[in-house]
Amino acid sequence: NAYRAAGDMESCTRLQLYHLKQADEAMRHAISKLAHVHFAATAQSRSRLIRMGERNVHRTGSPAVDGLLDVKAATDAPAVIVLQHPTGAPDAQEATWMRQTLAATKSYTRLVMSPNTDPGAAGIGRVLPSDAVYHLPRARWLSTLAGAKAIVGNSSAGLIEAAVLKTPCVNIGPRQAGREKPANVIDCDYGEANVRRALAKALKLDLRRMRHPYGDGRAGGRIAELLSKFPLDKITIRKHNAY
Repeated sequence: NAYRAAGDMESCTRLQLYHLKQADEAMRHAISKLAHVHFAATAQSRSRLIRMGERNVHRTGSPAVDGLLDVKAATDAPAVIVLQHPTGAPDAQEATWMRQTLAATKSYTRLVMSPNTDPGAAGIGRVLPSDAVYHLPRARWLSTLAGAKAIVGNSSAGLIEAAVLKTPCVNIGPRQAGREKPANVIDCDYGEANVRRALAKALKLDLRRMRHPYGDGRAGGRIAELLSKFPLDKITIRKHNAY
C-alpha cells in the first residue's frame, strides 16, 4: 500500500513478486492438502505426505528421472556448469552473489546458463558473461550435465537430474532448503571463498556407488497405471485427515 500511495507501481509489483516467491513452500503444502491422490517421488516425500494426514499416497519415483538412464555423457562437456537462479532479493544483491559465484569458478572451463525469470533475474543478467547460454535442448542439456565434473548454483537439477547422472553439485544458498539432498550435493553459503571451497570438495567426491532416492526411471508408466485403476468417480470433495 505504501508503494501504491507513492505511485511506484514497478516497486509495488516487485514487492508482490518477492512475497509470492517466499510463499512457494506454503503453496506446495496447500496444493498437497487440496489433492486427493498423491504420487510421491521418494520414500521421504511419501512419509511427509502421510504425516500431513494425506491418504492415497503412492511412491512412484520422479518423472524427471524417466529417460535419464539412457543419457550419454557429452565428450565436449565443460568442467563446470554454472546455473544460479534468483531468490527474490534486490537486483543489486543478486548481482553480487552471481559475481562471487563467477569469480569462484573462473579458473575452470565452464558453461554459464541464464537464470529463470523470478524477481532478481535482472540483477543476475547484468553480470553474466557474454557467452552465457539462455537455453539448451533437453537432450543436449542432459548429456552436458552428465559429462560435466560439477554443477554449481541453486537449481533443482543439481539435486535430482545430477544425482541420477552422478554429477557432483555445489548447492549455494537457501533456495533448495528443506529438500532431500543426495550424496552428490555439497551445500554452501554465497560468497567466492565459500563456493570455491565447496567446489574443491565436490570435485573429490566418488559417486560411482552412489544411490539416489528418485526411483527407477519408470514413474510415468507407474502413475498412468495407478490412475487407470483408481476409482476416481468415488472420490468425494470432502476430505478427512488420516490421523
